[in-house]
Amino acid sequence: MPKPERKSYRGLAIRAKVSPVCRELCKSRIVEAVFRVLTAEDASFLADMTSAQSTSHQENSPKPAARILIAEDRPSMRRALGVLFALHKNWEVCGEAEDANEAIRKTQQLHPDLIVLDYKMHCSDGFQAANGILRALPDVPIVMFTLYKTDELERAANQIGIRRVIGKEEGVHTLLHAMEQLLPAT
Repeated sequence: MPKPERKSYRGLAIRAKVSPVCRELCKSRIVEAVFRVLTAEDASFLADMTSAQSTSHQENSPKPAARILIAEDRPSMRRALGVLFALHKNWEVCGEAEDANEAIRKTQQLHPDLIVLDYKMHCSDGFQAANGILRALPDVPIVMFTLYKTDELERAANQIGIRRVIGKEEGVHTLLHAMEQLLPAT
């Protein structure tokens, strides 16, 4: 007859000690999701950025926030990018879109300062969205953030008027750097 298994409470004790620390670092499920999506390099970059932001918020007077529209078909990626952009002291997400038509419509309604656009979306693609967006607001910078970056895609995107194409494998630090370069100094 096998021995009855003895329940181990060691894991619960460790979790009880670590839990307050985790709660402090990850205040919401969305922030936890962002950290799961990030690479180790991105997480380090994000930690540096958030610590710098907390000290600079106290030193600087409030300035108008740059308005960013996120056009991405995956809700989890929209949320992760939204949380990430909100950590920047002078950025705000003014809207989200999940396909080309919604991206065009929201651009016309919201007049964002910058658009982060995925290439592959449901029933459409980023090129279709960019064409409509640039007809409505020809000067708005568009950054394509995609898993499908190739030299050919980048050339085609630049011909349409998309300012930068960042591969998701390059990491969010590359995306954030490109956005900082395209947005007016705030």
